[in-house]
Parts: sequence; structure tokens; C-alpha cells
Amino acid sequence: MIDSRALAEYSRSQTAKDRNYIGLLLWAAARTAEPLPASLPTDEWIRLRLVAERIPLTPDLYAIRTLAYFIQDPATQAEVHALLKTDNDDATEGALNDLVLESIEAFMPRFAVAEIAPPQVYQWRSDHAA
Repeated sequence: MIDSRALAEYSRSQTAKDRNYIGLLLWAAARTAEPLPASLPTDEWIRLRLVAERIPLTPDLYAIRTLAYFIQDPATQAEVHALLKTDNDDATEGALNDLVLESIEAFMPRFAVAEIAPPQVYQWRSDHAA
């Protein structure tokens, strides 16, 4: 059962925003560290790369803009109470960090489609001869 009151609190929680902020920065660092694919990169790969390059420039903005995507994630809904707590044990915190990164991996392709317009993908291909 979805706890709508806890999810509403999640949307206002600085703890949740901090978790998402760090998760987004970690995701972006991992994504931008990936080498260019040996074959022609897909449009999705390019969109994800472009979003990953933007996140470190304004991480607060992206933490807020992606909040609804986190709330839509079934794992976030299931673990909302733990995500709101600031005094979890180390094992729980590690699991929550993994959950945040998994959530980002799940929603980021949808977010990137909304964030990156086709002309930007075309421009990236042109700039990188890909």
C-alpha cells in the first residue's frame, strides 16, 4: 500500500533531496566517465550523456526537477520511511544509496527524452563525428 502522506513528506524533505542530489552526482560521474561506444552511439546514449554532463553544473536544480520521478519509483514508495530517516544504520544507508542509483537508472531515460531535444542530439553527433 502506498503511504501518500509519507510520499508528500518525501517531496518536502531536505533529507530526500540530499539523497537524490548525491545520487544524481554519482550517476553523472559514472556516466561521463564511460568512454564513447566503439560503434555509433544511440540517441538514448547521447541524451543520457548530455544530461550527465549538465547535472554537475546545477545539481540542486536537477535534484528538484527529478523529485517526481523518484516518487513514481516503486522502490522509493516501498522504502519511503527509511529514505526520510537520518539515523539509519550503515547497512541500511548502503542499501538506500543503491536504491537511489537504481531509481535514477530506471527513470533517467524518460527524463532525458524530456530534457534533450532532437536538435541537441544531432548537434552532439556533429560535434563528435558520430
